[in-house]
Amino acid sequence: MSALPFLTTHRTDVGILVTTSGYGPASYESASGKPLELVDGSNLLHLLAEHAQARTRIDPSESD
Repeated sequence: MSALPFLTTHRTDVGILVTTSGYGPASYESASGKPLELVDGSNLLHLLAEHAQARTRIDPSESD
């Protein structure tokens, strides 16, 4: 996974990769056991609602 060299180079404890869509099984397998959290679109919406009281949606027609 391409984020791991960044985490090592910048001496971070954990990384969080966020997407408005989703991750495939290979992404979860690659991140397993590493200091990397994957946040997909549905989890992003949940976090925004829970912590920012933001009621929003992801509209795929707006992406390029």
